[in-house]
Amino acid sequence: MTNEIWWRYSHDLGMYGCFWIRLTRFY
Repeated sequence: MTNEIWWRYSHDLGMYGCFWIRLTRFY
């Protein structure tokens, strides 16, 4: 697993987590 792939995976996970937190906080 290269560093670039890991960075992209963690970045996507962070974006999804931020979106999920916003969704739960909104409701």
